[in-house]
Amino acid sequence: MKARPTQTSDATAGKFFRASLIAAALAFDGHPICKKSVQRRAKKESWPTQREGNRVLFAPPADIAAIAASFKPPAPAPKVSSAAELDKVIRAHEHAGKALKKLRLEYERRVASILRTLNTRSVSARLSRELRNATALRANAKPSRGT
Repeated sequence: MKARPTQTSDATAGKFFRASLIAAALAFDGHPICKKSVQRRAKKESWPTQREGNRVLFAPPADIAAIAASFKPPAPAPKVSSAAELDKVIRAHEHAGKALKKLRLEYERRVASILRTLNTRSVSARLSRELRNATALRANAKPSRGT
């Protein structure tokens, strides 16, 4: 049995979206899906389609169309037109990189300190256990008789 096409509301009627935009909008909304999942669902539910060059556009149901219509993709990387702007962007990235490196180093120092503490404790615990065992053996040992 073939699924019937879903109806769209008046606000989103006739709006077609790329599968990648629908996937990004739904992923941004908390539903982790990919473009291929959108294409499968569109085929399964018989969403209306439209071709734009080599792209296939889909008209999803009203709830999904509302999310896709209100979705604003993240801003692209800043375009720089001068050397001064490029220098400013590079410095901002370097500053962020230095801060991240500092955090990584601090994390590594703390982990190393914890490992040193754990290793020291385990070594000292082993030594004290061996000393106790040696002492107990000596106390239980019978004195040797000389001839």
